[in-house]
Amino acid sequence: MSLQMMKKAVVSVAAGAAMFTAISASAVTFVPATPNNPYTFSGETRLETPLGDYVCGLSLTGNVSEDPSDSTKGTVIVTGGTVSGAFPCGLITLENLPWGYDGNGTLTSTGASVNLTNIGASAPFNLLDCDGDITVPFINNSTASSFDLEGANFGTCTFAGDGTTNQNVLFADPSNNIQFLP
Repeated sequence: MSLQMMKKAVVSVAAGAAMFTAISASAVTFVPATPNNPYTFSGETRLETPLGDYVCGLSLTGNVSEDPSDSTKGTVIVTGGTVSGAFPCGLITLENLPWGYDGNGTLTSTGASVNLTNIGASAPFNLLDCDGDITVPFINNSTASSFDLEGANFGTCTFAGDGTTNQNVLFADPSNNIQFLP
């Protein structure tokens, strides 16, 4: 092999490696480009507990940003929320807020996988006492992106739908939507 052919081969390999690195380490992109914090995601949930199943409205509010130390990850921090509906829903308190940490959103083909740590919920008279960590998918949609809580288990509680369409899915307010894109 001539020296000129070896140079071309080395340059080709280097260019290919650089292109692969650029593709695999792309920065997270948000639509809109500058997140319009805070965001609210709401929906009907069904929570299985040792004392019964509770169907309640759940609304979570939080902020979305790029991870300050890793531009390939997003950050979702839940800062507040409300639970509504029939007894005992109105008695349920969300605990240990805020939920989340820098870089807890890892990009996927449909949006992101988001880790929420030390989430908690309780109600008086031991009707509910749950805490733990969950990982849930964030699903991009140009109208209303969503978090799918189905199957997420924290402590003795599990989000388990009964077949109702979109149960355990929290949708963004369409007037203030956000998307995670690679």
